[in-house]
Amino acid sequence: MNQTADYELSIVIPVYNEQESLHDLFDALTAYKQKASVKVCFLFVNDGSSDNSLNLIKQFCLSATDFYYISLEKRSGLTGALKAGFSEVKSDWVGYMDADLQTFPDDFELLLKNRYQGELICGIRVKRHDSVSKKFNPN
Repeated sequence: MNQTADYELSIVIPVYNEQESLHDLFDALTAYKQKASVKVCFLFVNDGSSDNSLNLIKQFCLSATDFYYISLEKRSGLTGALKAGFSEVKSDWVGYMDADLQTFPDDFELLLKNRYQGELICGIRVKRHDSVSKKFNPN
């Protein structure tokens, strides 16, 4: 049963082989949930991970309220995972963030204060911490 309609904001988090960062992510999301200005939930989208990410996500969702997940059978990439998550969400507002904490959940408060000024509110990442392989991709 999709319970995201019970929230004002759902945050979609695509996950592909992120087992190393998931504990820190879960801690950050839990801390944000306590101080968020709106009722918020989190929807993990497992994008066909081959590591232990799906098991960790399941554990998190079983151990805490306001955490949900869907799992894609095969990898569909960031765009596919986001589409699956956005299609699942039923709350008035939806946002997304990376599972590796390149973005921080607290930043949603900056966007939420402008939520009635348009149908789409965007932020800009100014200090990325990408690996060398993400910065340089010859393809």
